[in-house]
Amino acid sequence: MLFAPVGRVALEERRKKKAVHKTNTTDDKRLQTNLKRIGVNSIPSIDEVNIFKDDIVIHFLNPKVQAAVAANTWVFSGSPQTKNRKIFSPVVWISWAPML
Repeated sequence: MLFAPVGRVALEERRKKKAVHKTNTTDDKRLQTNLKRIGVNSIPSIDEVNIFKDDIVIHFLNPKVQAAVAANTWVFSGSPQTKNRKIFSPVVWISWAPML
């Protein structure tokens, strides 16, 4: 058996430095600083947002809405729910038709 000068066995490796994992908060902070740079403003009192894509509706309840109209940028923050278009009644689609 070989011995290292410190008294460890020669084949034993030293413990490497623990890796520190970054969290996603850094991405959120970078996004918020870029949004401030283009000049987004909060839009209060919006109860719900529906985004239509093909046969899917992305639905936000009580979202945080920010907009920079000059930059054509809208930000919807919150927890989205993806729903199929077919679960809505035809009456709802007729009322939304002018907006689509």
